[in-house]
Amino acid sequence: MVTTVGVVVVWAAVVVWSVLPPTPEAYLAEAVSAAQDAVSATGTVLLVGRADLDDQLLPPYTDTALEDAQQAAATAAQDLLAAPVPDADSLVVRLDLVPLLVAASDGITAVATASSEGDRDAVEAALAALVPVRDELDQFVQDNQ
Repeated sequence: MVTTVGVVVVWAAVVVWSVLPPTPEAYLAEAVSAAQDAVSATGTVLLVGRADLDDQLLPPYTDTALEDAQQAAATAAQDLLAAPVPDADSLVVRLDLVPLLVAASDGITAVATASSEGDRDAVEAALAALVPVRDELDQFVQDNQ
């Protein structure tokens, strides 16, 4: 009986802890993690896209790398959007970062689409547009670590 009560108490504590909003520090850490994931995804796309334009990669590798980067960027944005915002400062972080995460995801998708269509000019343009997004995400990470 005592063991059962102890298990129930521990289980209840875990449930309560898991539904509480994060602390502002935890939210910022999650935002930085999302930005790091997007920096990694955009960096990968910039490298793969350039190598593909230089005919240094086989199409199956390019397709897989771009698809993986798309998934990583989308997941980063979705994870941050799903996290509850604990305070006003965290809301400012969210309002600053979400558009960058969406821009990263959209930019990666533009590169992937142009690549799959064999449109080298569109790949070049999409890569150029992705550079400042990656740089802003990287700056966010550096400013908030």
